[in-house]
Amino acid sequence: MLHREIYHRLVCEENQHLLYPLIQDACTSIGYKMLNMTVSTMDGFKYVNCSIDVEDQFCAVMVGFFLDISNIILGCDKDYYLPVVMFCTTYSDNINQYIDTDRSTKHELLHVNDILDMIEKDPDFPEKVRQYSMSKQNLSINDLPKSIEFEMFKMLRLEAKAAREDYKNGENYILIPLKNGEIYRHNNVPLGKFISVKIGSEVIRIKDVYLRKFPENSIARQIILRSMRQAVTKYGKNIFKGDLLKVLNSLK
Repeated sequence: MLHREIYHRLVCEENQHLLYPLIQDACTSIGYKMLNMTVSTMDGFKYVNCSIDVEDQFCAVMVGFFLDISNIILGCDKDYYLPVVMFCTTYSDNINQYIDTDRSTKHELLHVNDILDMIEKDPDFPEKVRQYSMSKQNLSINDLPKSIEFEMFKMLRLEAKAAREDYKNGENYILIPLKNGEIYRHNNVPLGKFISVKIGSEVIRIKDVYLRKFPENSIARQIILRSMRQAVTKYGKNIFKGDLLKVLNSLK
């Protein structure tokens, strides 16, 4: 069976009680306490809806888990890669007014569908996640170039499309954190600038994740920044356009 076909057989209300302990254990493995899990539906598409006990500055995030579903879908892989949507239960006071659960859910479900499409086009995608994910605990310096290219390709592919949909659904503003802890809302931002700023912030986030993995390692830092500049140049030209140089300069 194709990965997407398995997804639709797996993610249904009838399997919710079987998925629950698997998702709960998976959340625990990455340091989150799961409060609840349901199979939900939006616009006819079923997905795993997982609420976690954490306060953060995001409403929802897509996370992929490798699960042993052989007892649910007979004959299926014991390491099936399942994208799920995790929701925070509380938010920082300064971000709470900007939370739009409906729009955030649509954003993450675009990611879920795009991940399923990626796997359909590249059946080795789950194995690349296992080998090169930036969340891999024992990621080596030697794997950094391939890991960064993989993560940047994935992020730019997913987030650029989702940002356009966010804008179409009414998010035409940029939130700018201020030094006093407040947030300034810059309204009526043009689409191109909106996408560039949103994706640019993701580039910085990914850079920081990699740098934290190799603190005080000057060789790793050089590899990280060089590999990220190469990936942005390779995959981000049509996204950043006139802001490309600005993004590259943030990676020095």
